[in-house]
Amino acid sequence: MITTENYVVFQLTDEFFAIPVSVAYEVIGYQEPTEVPEMQVFIRGVINVRGNIVPLIDLRQKFDMQEKKADVETVIIMISLDIEGAKYNVGIVVDKVVSVLEINETKILSVPQLGSKYNPFFVNGIFKNESDYIIMLDIIKIFKEQEIIQIINN
Repeated sequence: MITTENYVVFQLTDEFFAIPVSVAYEVIGYQEPTEVPEMQVFIRGVINVRGNIVPLIDLRQKFDMQEKKADVETVIIMISLDIEGAKYNVGIVVDKVVSVLEINETKILSVPQLGSKYNPFFVNGIFKNESDYIIMLDIIKIFKEQEIIQIINN
């Protein structure tokens, strides 16, 4: 049986990435975070989302991309991570959300072993959408479990 899944497609610089809608539960407008001392460089701080304090992660920083100030297209994708039976909510800052695509799993290409500038450990595959290549991320693997728990507990 061939399965399809919906993905949120977003952009960082001129590259496209996707994460499953099952993990990304909401897209909200960008809001300035409150800084938290002694956090890793990719953690912008925390934000208040309807009374819940949520860590805000800058994927540009996590991927060693050039920093960019937020603009009118900058958004936060709220994700829910299930780690060892506990749920953690985290916001990730992206340049903009492009679309939501339904992707057939047979159309996802394997990750090239050579020449990739992203760690293949957190890339599930690549999807070709018309003339664009979309990098399919395993968002849970991007943040080591201890990293997420440290972020949440601070």
